Amino acid sequence: MAQVGRPPGPEGIAFPLRAEKAILDAVKRCAVADLRSVNAEIEILLREALARRGIRVKNANKDGRDTSVNDNATVSSTKLAVIELCFTR
Repeated sequence: MAQVGRPPGPEGIAFPLRAEKAILDAVKRCAVADLRSVNAEIEILLREALARRGIRVKNANKDGRDTSVNDNATVSSTKLAVIELCFTR
């Protein structure tokens, strides 16, 4: 029988995360607003924070090609406003 649902995502490393309740609640609100899982939202927020610091994270697709954004990637002002709203609710 064929598997139904979402295709498997990229390989990830599981790790425990300890965070203040208020921070995790804000991340959950952002995840709901963006129609993402909490894990996916945390990964997006980490990637955006790294990009603001000018740190490049390689994303390799199944072909091994780099699909990451350039080193000078910036977060749009709209996205920053949404993130700010999520953390100030």
